Formats: sequence, C-alpha cells, structure tokens
Amino acid sequence: MKAVLIAGPTGIGKSKLVSLLENEINSVVINADAMQVYTSLRIITARPPDNPNYYLYGHVEDNVSYSVGNWLEDVAHIIKELSKNSPDKVLIFVGGTGLYFNSLLNGISYIPDVTPEIKNKSSELFREHGIKFFLNELEKFDQITFSSIDKSNPRRVLRAWEVLKASGKPISYFHQNRMPSLISEKESVKCVLKLKKPTLDHLNAERFRGMLSAGAIEECELARRNGMGPLSQSFKAIGVSEIVNFLDGVVKLEDSEKKAITRTRQYSKRQVTWFRNNFSDWKCFSLDELNHSQISKKIITSIGKL
Repeated sequence: MKAVLIAGPTGIGKSKLVSLLENEINSVVINADAMQVYTSLRIITARPPDNPNYYLYGHVEDNVSYSVGNWLEDVAHIIKELSKNSPDKVLIFVGGTGLYFNSLLNGISYIPDVTPEIKNKSSELFREHGIKFFLNELEKFDQITFSSIDKSNPRRVLRAWEVLKASGKPISYFHQNRMPSLISEKESVKCVLKLKKPTLDHLNAERFRGMLSAGAIEECELARRNGMGPLSQSFKAIGVSEIVNFLDGVVKLEDSEKKAITRTRQYSKRQVTWFRNNFSDWKCFSLDELNHSQISKKIITSIGKL
C-alpha cells in the first residue's frame, strides 16, 4: 500500500496538511504521536476529534505503558485489515515522534524485559566496580556489542549487560533479528515540515494559551480525579505537570503558562534537531516558503509518481 509520512515539530500545522490531503486522496490517517494515543488529554495533546477514518488516537488508558513495539503491532494489524478490505487506500502517518517513523521504515528489535532484580544488581555492581566490570563481561560474552558500543556511555553498557543476564543471549542477537519494516520506502512519500524558530515559537505560545481557553485546566483536573498521576504515561505531556502545579497552588497560572511555553519551545527545538539528523533523505518543506495548500499539491504529485 502507498503511504505518506508527515513529520515535523509540535505546533507546525501537520493536522492542517492532513486535512487538505484527505480532501484530495482516498486515504486513512494513522497517528504517529506518542502522547496522542492516550485517552484523557484531548486538548493538551491537540488530539483531533474522533473520526472513523483515523486510527490509534486516544485508544490507550493513561496508566498503561505503550511502547514503540506496541505501536508497531497496532499498525501491523491496521495494515493487514486495510490490505484485505481497502487496498487502494493511501496510509497517511502523521505525528512528531521520530522513533515511530524510524521503526515503521526500519523495523525494531524485540528485546526481552529486564527484571527489577537485575537492574538493581547492575546498579550495585556499577557502584562497586565502575564501567570496566561490564565492559570485561561484554568482551567475554558479546564481542559484537563490545566492539561497537560507546564505551564511555554507562547507560548503554549497563543495558547490554542487563539484557545478557536476563535472556542468556547478547543484545547483538536481538539487534540482528529485527522485525521487518511495515511499509516499503519505494511506495512512500516522506515529508518533514519546517518553519523558522521565532515563528514556530510564537505559534506554539499562542497554541498553548488557546488550550487554556479551551478547557485544558479542567481537562487535567478531571484526568486526575480519574486516576492520572505522576507515574502515568500521559502525565509526561507538556503542560500537564505545569497545570497540576497550578491546581495544587504551587504556582500562579501565569507562571504555569510561562513554564509550559518554555518547555514547548525546548521540545520543538529538540524535534527539529532530531529530524535534521535522522531524516536527511526526506522531502523537507519549509512553511516560510510554501503554504500548506502548496505543500499538499506537491505531495499529491509525488504520490502519483509512486
């Protein structure tokens, strides 16, 4: 099946572009944003309204952990059903979570879970012996990983040792046995949207103020009453902790707003850097030079050439 992948930093107008494409092509929309999968925070995550043509939005409870692997399994099921019942549909993947797109195109390694006991043991050994102990272990039992791993990065080194202890197999084994990609690059149009930082920062500031006016505070208050807490995955959405601090009387509303806007600015900057470093072969459309309608027409032309 043909696919369009639309990535870009938060607040840049990806949803607007999708709406234009939907009007012109026979398509379905699949969410590729890690926060929009959760049920309660529609406003604060800018989740689109319910639509039978939209998939993987708001389908996960707040307290449930939802990984890239879970997302891929859901996508695989959707593609299987559509391939059987609606093979002419174009798949539009849209979102700001780069790892979702990367795994969609390149597959993912299914690495076994590591028990808390093994994690505690690795922390204890690291305190006693430092990173050298783990590197010696990898050199003995996983020479492939030892030769390629960043030996100055304790987190990666300890992770490789933990997987080895948990599974009895080196982490390199799992890296070499990846789940295959779910879509073909030859049948895909890959797009990244960009915009000058001052303009994007202004849009995101106005966007968050609009969320407050639309009921984001009440939404967070209701989510808390329904059980959302600091350990919930959805609590990580930008603006949630800031609003909760306001609700608890820790900060004034204007300070909460400023903090959320600052976090959004920092997050969008990280997204831009990640896309630039990892998606250099994607079509890059600048909204400083083209509007959404013009970009839509260019994407439709590219689809026709697949």
